[in-house]
Amino acid sequence: MAARREESVGMRADETGATSGRTLEVPNSRKIQRRVLARDIPSDNDKSKFRISLNNLLKYRGQAEKLSWKEIQTGPHHSPVWTVTAYMEDEWYVSGTGITRSDAKEAASREALARMFSWESEFTGPPHAPLWTAIAILDDVMYAQGSGRSRQAARKVATDVALANVVVKYGPSP
Repeated sequence: MAARREESVGMRADETGATSGRTLEVPNSRKIQRRVLARDIPSDNDKSKFRISLNNLLKYRGQAEKLSWKEIQTGPHHSPVWTVTAYMEDEWYVSGTGITRSDAKEAASREALARMFSWESEFTGPPHAPLWTAIAILDDVMYAQGSGRSRQAARKVATDVALANVVVKYGPSP
């Protein structure tokens, strides 16, 4: 799975350019991102990487007090299903589910981070075989660029890489 991430990072993440009249900063090109992907991303065993990243990002923005959580357990006691909902300024933002409270909160945190990105998309090529490019932007910084045969596929690639970069920047220390 790590090799797949490296391929998607290496596509064109080292290019910078003006998009919609503003200049985007790219975190130090392909070489740094490959080093980051190979060594610095917390493992999947780190259950709270998205939650910590979300909290740190909101603290950095001065918005930590705007986030609140609501936890609901359903199902029998021997096999519960947890649903955790994140609220920003007392309005529903995202929800996540899991078999433990921690898993559900982590899923909601991942979705909250993914929802914070703004997107710029374009396609090239003929209409019958387009190649979509999606750029994930957070706080006027380009975090990732992904390509695919559909807009959804390009965003999926860019989202996975962008979330990895956010975890590296705002997440737990390795």
